[in-house]
Amino acid sequence: MLKIPTDDNGFQIVKSEYERTAAAMIRNYWFGRYYGIIDLKW
Repeated sequence: MLKIPTDDNGFQIVKSEYERTAAAMIRNYWFGRYYGIIDLKW
């Protein structure tokens, strides 16, 4: 489980998976940024 900060100073708990390689983590991060899943401020 992972806590993600929300706009109202609270947290949202989400399920997360362990990435085995740094390349997969970076790919998933930019995928999330491109599709708006990950906020630019975060």
